[in-house]
Amino acid sequence: MKMAALNSNAKPGYVSATIYYLDRLELYKSQKPYMCTFDPTILGGPKTNHKYVERTVQIHNARPFKDSIKLDVNGFQFESLRTTMTNEDFDNDSIVQQKYYPEVIALMKRLLPDAVEIWPYAHQRRKRPEKFNEMATEDAQFEGPVIYAHLDYTPSGAQITLKKEFPTRTDSVEHLKGRRFCMMNVWRVTNGPTGDWPLALCDYTTVGQGDLELTDIVHREYAGESGRLYHNESHKWYFLDEQQNDEVVVWRNIDSRGFQYPYAPHTAFENGEKKASDPPRESMEVRMACFF
Repeated sequence: MKMAALNSNAKPGYVSATIYYLDRLELYKSQKPYMCTFDPTILGGPKTNHKYVERTVQIHNARPFKDSIKLDVNGFQFESLRTTMTNEDFDNDSIVQQKYYPEVIALMKRLLPDAVEIWPYAHQRRKRPEKFNEMATEDAQFEGPVIYAHLDYTPSGAQITLKKEFPTRTDSVEHLKGRRFCMMNVWRVTNGPTGDWPLALCDYTTVGQGDLELTDIVHREYAGESGRLYHNESHKWYFLDEQQNDEVVVWRNIDSRGFQYPYAPHTAFENGEKKASDPPRESMEVRMACFF
């Protein structure tokens, strides 16, 4: 049973901002939503059949009550995680894996003490381009923020990802096969404090059963599955204003047992109330599978 939504009446309140939701098209009753990660024009089809609609919503500043937000209720929570990494270190994949992964693992062991293994398998460095104001970013060394409401995985998509990643592991993974797992994310800004294009998360207790649409993510070699969010007036969105470098957001993308376990749809959003002095957002996200 879902618990009541968070009390979001605390000051300093909220910002009004645009969330891009998947449009409720009749098309999706007969054709599953999909997005290709490559140019499929040689195959004679469009890259995606996604269509998004803009909705202005209140995104509440969680800072005054951030300690009351819980992973196993709302799908996400805020934590402190000091790091030995510099902002420039996060540009280097090898340094991220060698120095930052152990820091993230230590945090997750504290948050999930019953996990038998915590396996970081991917990370995403993002830097907001100077003229970032479109749904798609231009080619750049680093990707920009994602600005539509989504989940990175569904239970099926998570299974596909793990089957793809297991063979690349040099250590034995036999003891993990068949275990329950969840896909977790740890996200931070690396040049804070900044209110530039913050990350917003939707409170799981406000997501209705029909709000999430499954969508295929088509790669050249295989197809995965993620989620897109339809608009619902009941949704409650939260962000951490002026996020500091030692503050992270931890959220569950999905539990292998299904959608009845709290998860957090999320998106970046344009913050019209950011300070003029705020630098363009730079962030690091680590994705991991936690086995139980």
